[in-house]
Amino acid sequence: MIGPEHVPIYDSHRRTQIKPLDTPDLPTVRKTLISRELERTEAALDKIREETP
Repeated sequence: MIGPEHVPIYDSHRRTQIKPLDTPDLPTVRKTLISRELERTEAALDKIREETP
């Protein structure tokens, strides 16, 4: 179960994932993998925000 107490962890993970995407020489395969993981992280953060009053 993911709750509001996990937001700092997921937010930190999201920021860590965004940094390499700005690297111009990043291989396409790696960029795709990072983007996919970023989508999962953002989905978890969105779900937490929806369920938190």
